[in-house]
Amino acid sequence: QLRGRMYYLQLPIIFLKKMTSFQCQTKKCKSFIYQIQSGYNQDNPFHNDLHAADILQFCHFMLNKGGLKKDAQLSKLDVAAFLLSAIVHDFRHPGFTNGFMQNSGHELALLYNDQSILENFHIAETFRLIYNGKDCNIFQKNVSG
Repeated sequence: QLRGRMYYLQLPIIFLKKMTSFQCQTKKCKSFIYQIQSGYNQDNPFHNDLHAADILQFCHFMLNKGGLKKDAQLSKLDVAAFLLSAIVHDFRHPGFTNGFMQNSGHELALLYNDQSILENFHIAETFRLIYNGKDCNIFQKNVSG
């Protein structure tokens, strides 16, 4: 069950529609969206699910009303990747900046060798969810049998 702001804005449906055009199982898309939403800390005053929904809505607007999809001649895969990046771009954000993490010797700074610490963390956590999360592999096509 989607909660709060992402549910009311219904923006995950945009993402769901784009992914299902690639034969993604609806159950997996819904589970993935729910887990992504759950990964945004509601106590973080900025990097929360409302921020993710806002970025997703802006990207959707730029693709369609802003003409980005047409002007850049984006494929369906390009559009899906763009919207996926919008929804996960701050997934599991700890609430600190890269500079703080680097200067404090945070374990993530060490793990990512002080290079784009949070950006690497967000995408690594997203792939961890996709491949290890329950029913979250949005890249797995419907397989019968």
